[in-house]
Amino acid sequence: MEGENLHELVKKQAKIIQRQDEIIKRQAAEIADLKAQIEELKTTIAHLQKDSRNSSKPPSSDIVKPQAQAQPQGGGKKRKIGGQKGHKKHERIPFSPDQVDTTIEVTLKACPVCGGSLEECEQKAAVNQRIDLAPKPFIVTEYHRHGYWCPACQSCHTAPLPEEAGSGLFSISLIALAAYLKGRCHISFSAMKDFFQEVLGVAVSRGFLAKQVRKASGALKGIHEVLVGRLRGEGHLHVDESGWKEGGKKRWIWAFRAKKYAVFVIRGSRGEEVLEEILGLSFKGIISCDFYSAYRKFWRVTEALLQFCWAHFIREVLFLLKIEEGSVQRYGRRILKQIREMFGTIHRKGEVGEGAWKALMQGHQEKIVRRAMGTVPDNNDARLIEKRMREWEEEYFRFIEEGIEPTNNPAEMTIRQMVLDRVVTQGSRGAAGNEWHERFWTVLTTCSMQNISVMKYLKERLAVSIGLDIP
Repeated sequence: MEGENLHELVKKQAKIIQRQDEIIKRQAAEIADLKAQIEELKTTIAHLQKDSRNSSKPPSSDIVKPQAQAQPQGGGKKRKIGGQKGHKKHERIPFSPDQVDTTIEVTLKACPVCGGSLEECEQKAAVNQRIDLAPKPFIVTEYHRHGYWCPACQSCHTAPLPEEAGSGLFSISLIALAAYLKGRCHISFSAMKDFFQEVLGVAVSRGFLAKQVRKASGALKGIHEVLVGRLRGEGHLHVDESGWKEGGKKRWIWAFRAKKYAVFVIRGSRGEEVLEEILGLSFKGIISCDFYSAYRKFWRVTEALLQFCWAHFIREVLFLLKIEEGSVQRYGRRILKQIREMFGTIHRKGEVGEGAWKALMQGHQEKIVRRAMGTVPDNNDARLIEKRMREWEEEYFRFIEEGIEPTNNPAEMTIRQMVLDRVVTQGSRGAAGNEWHERFWTVLTTCSMQNISVMKYLKERLAVSIGLDIP
């Protein structure tokens, strides 16, 4: 009996152990599955937190994410508003004597302290300037066109308007002002109408103001076409693109930045066909750009060369540091360390000779490539870094021999202006609005690059468009 009881007890214990073993295996599988889900969620969260600081997304995408933009980079303190400690002081340049309309001599008749008499000394007079709006900040010219009877023709003739009146109710200066307010200041036609009426005292309609902007757009057509045509002969261009809206339809802004000018075009495509249209299939220059596929497709069918933006590549590497997996973070830190050393040498370019600098840069190139293609973690984002460096090494390091910038920051800064305009104005309503934005922002950016007054240039182009001498 005792043997049978012992045998039954052993069988029960074996069944308990078997059930517990099954439970442990099932729980182990569940834990492994949960760990995989956690890692997947962490990666998803990291991807959702991507912005221009830790990925190849453009800075313009941060505009719609103010909460992400507000976070200081690197976890440091947020920069205070206003002038920073140690910054260079900027003072207004006084008006020159020929710009002063009225001079008032301020004198003393007696000592302000004791009331005694005073004698003039050789001390130079202190100068203070004050600006005011004129009571009526515009001039109205009225033309009386007399009529004459011709006995020979047996008809009446009216004297024609002089050339300077050919622009209509608004002079060239006021047309240029309307264009400046619309383009540079992002003002709606309703707000512009209020400005002219309440500030200048000129009552005009929104439709009239829209007509003035169209005049300015027509005056800028020629120079825009000239600059677009000039792009094909450039040896190096910075190019970037961003979204645009036209009456609710999706469009794309393309920014092409050369050394001395910039060109904007708005198209219905973000594809390589825009590059083919603007630059042509015979383009042989270098294009600084991000890793977007349109540039690589254009590269395959032309003799163009590419310089991929290092700022975008660095953001992709920084993203690896947000993934909570040891090997991925270590891989990213190793590459980032070498990149930082490379940029340290880039910033010291003027301190060493050209030959020595190139030798140092080639050493950095070898180290970065070796780090990127070394032990790669089993992670999609890490493998992407390795693949880019393996397949596109030349396109990332072309700047060393060509003497160009390693980043595409000039194009990003150029297109950011149009993106800000899109946020304020919500884009355009049709083809005419697109043409206006292309032409005005091409002229505005080019004038800024060449230190030219855009208002002066607008008046010059308007004068040419109606056949007047440049005012």
